[in-house]
Formats: sequence, C-alpha cells, structure tokens
Amino acid sequence: MKFTSKSNSALIEPGIHLATIDKVYEDTASTGAKQLAVVFVADSKQITRWYNLAGYKVDTDNPTVIDSDGRTVPNYLLGKNGKRLKDASKTESCESIIGQLGSDAGVPAGDDFDPDDLVGEEIGICVENEDNGYGPKLNVRYTMPSSRVVASDADENAF
Repeated sequence: MKFTSKSNSALIEPGIHLATIDKVYEDTASTGAKQLAVVFVADSKQITRWYNLAGYKVDTDNPTVIDSDGRTVPNYLLGKNGKRLKDASKTESCESIIGQLGSDAGVPAGDDFDPDDLVGEEIGICVENEDNGYGPKLNVRYTMPSSRVVASDADENAF
C-alpha cells in the first residue's frame, strides 16, 4: 500500500500561486514601524506579507550594527525623540511597492485606492523560503497580475 505525502502546514508552500487577498490592515512592527499587512489565501492555506509604509534614514558612515541576538541590522538614524528619521525617497519607494500591489490586484494604473479595496481581489504571488538573519521563513517575494499565473505554474513548485 502506498500513500501520498502531504504537508499539514497552514502556510502557502513555495512556488507561484493564484491567490485571493483575504484581509488588509495596518499593523505595527516590533520596531514601532507602521506596516500594511496583506493576507493572501490559496488552496485553503494562507500567508501574510507586511509592506512598510515608510522608509528610514540609515547612518551612511556605519550602515549596520549587531543587535543583542548577534544579527546584523540596519543602523537607523534617530531623532531627538528616539524615533527613526523618515527618508522621503525610501518612503516613496515603499508607496510605489504598494502601488504595484494595487496594480497587480487589478486597480487601473493611475487610479487611487484604499487598502480595503484590495480585499477579495485575485492576484498571483511568488512564495519563497528565505533566511534574512532571523531564521528560515516563508515569504511572499513578489506579486503579479492573476493573468500571469497559468495552471502549470500554480501546480508546480518553481523552487
């Protein structure tokens, strides 16, 4: 007798998937940075991607430091209030990435949208297993219009 191995993970596995945006909400990272959390669902599994809402200035003379856990992290410049200093060009880049998410979810180019407008929209996602110094984890690497996801892509793991 033979059995087929199946993952019991609730997370979307690595590969290209046709997904639906299930939830979008503003969240605060452990660092205090504001983020847009987007929950994608595909084949009864889900994954969340956090998009930064702002970019911050990094010390150009000493761009990284080692944190208390021994990880290399950005050395953000802090204001008198102890909070990170925003960087206009990096914030513009964050907004552009969220704009691309909207476009991939079907919002016409040039149109404004509220994050809630994305809920229920179909979108293609690329999920990868990454290790960014905090241990391996699944991450939505990028999105694409749903029309770019063909059945063979969604059925095969690209990684």
